[in-house]
Amino acid sequence: MGPLKEILMPRSLLICAAVALGGVILTGQTPTPVAAKDEAALMAKARDIHDRVIALDTHDDISPANFTAEKNYTVDLGNQVNLPKMFKGGLDTAFFIVYVGQNRTPEAFTPAGYDNVYRQAVEKFDAIHRLTKEFAPNQIELALTSADVRRINKLGKKVAMIGVENGYSLGDETTAIARVKEFHERGARYLSLAHNGHSQLADSNTGEADGVWLHKGLSPLGKQVIAELNRTGIMVDISHPSKEANLQAMALSRAPVIASHSSARALCDHSRNLDDEQLLALKKNGGVAQAVALAAYVKTPPPPSPERTAAIEKLAAEFGLPASAVGRGGGGRGPGGTSPLAALSEEKRAELRTKMEDVNAKFPAPPRANVKDFVDHLDYMVKKIGIDHVGISSDFDGGGGIDGWADASETFNVTLELVRRGYTEPQIMKIWGGNLLRVLDKVQSVAKDLQKQQKAVPGVQLASSHAQPKTVQEEFSAIYTNISNVGAVGALPVTIRITRWTGDDEHVNLMRMLSKDGNESLLRALQDGKSVGSIGTPQQLAYDLRYARQYPLEGGGRRIILMTDRPMTAFERLSASVTRDYPLTWIELKLDAAGQGEGSMFLAARLRLIGDVLGIEDFANQPAKLNDVKKVK
Repeated sequence: MGPLKEILMPRSLLICAAVALGGVILTGQTPTPVAAKDEAALMAKARDIHDRVIALDTHDDISPANFTAEKNYTVDLGNQVNLPKMFKGGLDTAFFIVYVGQNRTPEAFTPAGYDNVYRQAVEKFDAIHRLTKEFAPNQIELALTSADVRRINKLGKKVAMIGVENGYSLGDETTAIARVKEFHERGARYLSLAHNGHSQLADSNTGEADGVWLHKGLSPLGKQVIAELNRTGIMVDISHPSKEANLQAMALSRAPVIASHSSARALCDHSRNLDDEQLLALKKNGGVAQAVALAAYVKTPPPPSPERTAAIEKLAAEFGLPASAVGRGGGGRGPGGTSPLAALSEEKRAELRTKMEDVNAKFPAPPRANVKDFVDHLDYMVKKIGIDHVGISSDFDGGGGIDGWADASETFNVTLELVRRGYTEPQIMKIWGGNLLRVLDKVQSVAKDLQKQQKAVPGVQLASSHAQPKTVQEEFSAIYTNISNVGAVGALPVTIRITRWTGDDEHVNLMRMLSKDGNESLLRALQDGKSVGSIGTPQQLAYDLRYARQYPLEGGGRRIILMTDRPMTAFERLSASVTRDYPLTWIELKLDAAGQGEGSMFLAARLRLIGDVLGIEDFANQPAKLNDVKKVK
């Protein structure tokens, strides 16, 4: 490989460290069950641990109807999560969910379809803020960081956090990127790319049922949204998308991802659960899988008796529901929910629950999943991917609930079972929220780094008024210096030749392609266009430049912008490397009137339009420098 290609190609660094800490389960190990002890002593030990850890549940659905002045979470509404139940069970932190159902009608991917679910999302954001700011500020507070979680917990309050279920509410390419920032400002700290049904961002796991796929994983917009989630500091959630979409997301994301409510498919073969390949990819990514206490995802139930089936069908007809919805736990998710229960009033749901209790008394249901079955999933994932990558969720008020953890008031029972199996307090602390908060910290740290790397390029606008010279033959020498994580490290002489300038019409057309279809479209257009010059070293043939523009500076100087497609090996193009999504090299020279100055090279870059201004995102942790730039011809 020549020096120039080493300059323009990414260099991977792998740093491996292994640290063994007392009391921490390493990958491939499971805890040793405690010997039989007095039950009271075991309960006391578990209670002490439960009181000290921060029990964090990553998925609790809400209905805006339960966030009014007359009816809200300050009282027990009969649903699965509210403040009385959280205090009783010791559930310290709940991610309340801004959920929208996936429209599957022809209107789904139209402005009207997007606007409808966006309004539903905003309604749920507002509901959560009413709880923390108006109804119960002395009992619960919204957290935006892990430090907030710990601070609020020390005050004796409960902690609210916000997750977005289904990126459908982001809309199309005209709104999605801006809404990521908006949702972050509203408090969202994770976002899933799809729900039940393919979204504009990603295929759903539901494609396994009919074999119909929309994107074969992520859509181009979905990839852009992941980049924006990384840049903004929102965790990418891979619960609900398809396996292919999940594997692509984990390869693409520059920050760890989470599965907010997914269990182990090896123990319960449901498309909503993660198989071993996804679990191992999640470990490699540094993320966390939050096992979910939704009975059908924990344990495949045996079929009910014929008498029970008939009674449920009769009850379903009475309430105008499909039989599959009758007896489902939770309180519905409000307008837009895909569960038929969402269409029932709270009073009707209460009546249904009462009548369902009578059915259960007469015709008992087959034993459903319980806390032991649920902790089996935790055990399995700890053994498969390690204690640092496993957490807990309930999906309460959205279908979740198992025997022994039927609502938030029974949260302690999960800790008790963990203690019974020999998990130590540090291990339980990780599973109950420490791992999730670690991922949040890393995601927010990556976002800060990306925001520092992203440079605004003033003057490079869609409608440029800076006329470019018709003909030109210029040559510059410079010393390339690089200490970043991309490209060849060291100092090399380079020669830059410019043979023509990119005209206004050509420039505007390129920017329109970028605005409409992203970097892939821009890349193709650059590759199809005529060369504008070259960059090379004394040891290698020059590589074509594809774009050249100049802009005047004060004092007679110039600012020259150069761009080209970055050379990639066949392996990089065919692999799942995240660097594939940084296909450009961007060069900027700042020269005085004598043609001398300095410059920068963004070696592995992609571009984005912020209004009419072009922004650069560089995969490298810092740009390479071009020192001692001189015009030689």
